[in-house]
Amino acid sequence: PKTFFGTLENASDNILGLFLDNELSPESSPFSIQRICRVAYEHFGLPPGSWFKGSTISLTLDAITANLQVSKPFACDFKVLAFIEGAIYLDEVEQRFNNGKSKNEIEEEQKKNAQKDEEEPQPTLLLVSSILGLDSVNTAYLDVVKELLAMPYSVGIMGGEDKRALYFIGFLEEYLLFLDPHLVQKSLKNKTDLLTADQKQTYSSQAFFSLKMNKMQTSVTFGFYVSNKREMRELVESMQKFSEKYGDDWFLSVMESKENKEQANCALKDDGFLVLE
Repeated sequence: PKTFFGTLENASDNILGLFLDNELSPESSPFSIQRICRVAYEHFGLPPGSWFKGSTISLTLDAITANLQVSKPFACDFKVLAFIEGAIYLDEVEQRFNNGKSKNEIEEEQKKNAQKDEEEPQPTLLLVSSILGLDSVNTAYLDVVKELLAMPYSVGIMGGEDKRALYFIGFLEEYLLFLDPHLVQKSLKNKTDLLTADQKQTYSSQAFFSLKMNKMQTSVTFGFYVSNKREMRELVESMQKFSEKYGDDWFLSVMESKENKEQANCALKDDGFLVLE
């Protein structure tokens, strides 16, 4: 069987190939550390060696994939969409899903073949950054964090503890389960370096660790992976239900556009509230 990253037998090799230290071939290794540093500097003025927050690396990965045509054997283009204000803007999702087509063009195509359009492969990683408190995590948000991690489209959370970056993959009662990415690896520049089984095993962790939920840093980035428009719609519908369930404790939002958020902020100001932006 085929996946978006080749056959099941070679999918892991193809995924690892995206991260090889090969800046000369950005289409085959778009996520090399060299490519990430170059794009971060060109787009955001961050020199190599800078500390990358979750929102920073999210925007960098978004910029890398915005105009990237991933080379074969990938079945289709892979996208990263970054939202750093705690809100998913549906117009931006729709535009990227439809390769920049106008709203009228999109609506016409959907009328002609709605079912096919919903199932067409559109592998997309959404990275949504948010703040869970000021100096410490607001404990009222912890049930929401659990709910988000338990979603079928969740791929975890970029976060940390003190000044240590961590990748949270799940939870057990009041503890977050995480992988520690701080493992120095030998530089690999082509796929032949990945041929040995022993080498491949070093890129998947056999151990995970735990952290009390209220000890995590307040700045986090949630990851969600969808493979087509239907899954994106299901993700949005789930978030809207959670918003109703948790009320004021729900800290992520789904909005038609950034303009809608700005209008909502203006409405708050008109009511006499001070909105910190």
